[in-house]
Amino acid sequence: MKIDKQLRKEYVKRIQQKAKESGYKAPQYMFYKIQEDDLLYGFFTFVSSGELVYRLEAKKMSFDNIFWKIMDMEDNMKRSNTLRVNGAFVSPGVSISNGKIPLTEDIDGISNDFIDKATKDFAVFCENNDIIDYIFSGKQVLALETLKCLAYIDSGQESKAVELATKQIEKGDTGQFVSANKGFFERVVIKYA
Repeated sequence: MKIDKQLRKEYVKRIQQKAKESGYKAPQYMFYKIQEDDLLYGFFTFVSSGELVYRLEAKKMSFDNIFWKIMDMEDNMKRSNTLRVNGAFVSPGVSISNGKIPLTEDIDGISNDFIDKATKDFAVFCENNDIIDYIFSGKQVLALETLKCLAYIDSGQESKAVELATKQIEKGDTGQFVSANKGFFERVVIKYA
């Protein structure tokens, strides 16, 4: 099914409405909620093949605070939680699930099913996982070393974060995120060594 601009608008509006009814904040093309100390969030878009494409992630709220302290961006802590979800300089999250849903004319049905599935995926993940344990299990692939550093610092094990960061620097990886000409791992060493 081809999705035109008007149909896309209707889908976004209905997904946002269903997300809000389900307890999420729902800015354009994303939704999130804070559950205890965790931030659960999802992104979605539409592709020309007529599918809704989505990804769901989670992270500890404290990770962004630690990340921003490391990167000397502490003013970000005062900003809206939307920044934690969709900012350019935020802690990465762990991947919970992603997928594609074929679109039909049943906007309400697809929107309801999508948010219900996301809510179920979040619930299953939270029931079966602690985010820090999940990171150290190695299941998280994207930005794993950055997440491990944040998890060590969050757990009060700064020396392990420095050790990990030092190993990454020795491999030539200063970190994906850069502030004041220093990569994330370099900044971890500077802050915590």
